[in-house]
Amino acid sequence: MQSIGERATVLDGGNAIVYWNYLMGRHVLTGDNQKDALEFLYNHNTTHLLIDSSDIGKYGAYSSIGFKYWQ
Repeated sequence: MQSIGERATVLDGGNAIVYWNYLMGRHVLTGDNQKDALEFLYNHNTTHLLIDSSDIGKYGAYSSIGFKYWQ
């Protein structure tokens, strides 16, 4: 996304800000309300959200990431 799409990303494979992984998992990918998800995306100036069909099978991983810091 960063090089080919010429778009900045909120999260990347390097996990520069691990807490943002939690927030993305908790509020955007597995959240139960749009308000929290949109607040996170808005606060990070997000203009696009890329999800593909393979992400459906990763729900367990996203849920785990979203729960990790909750405890």
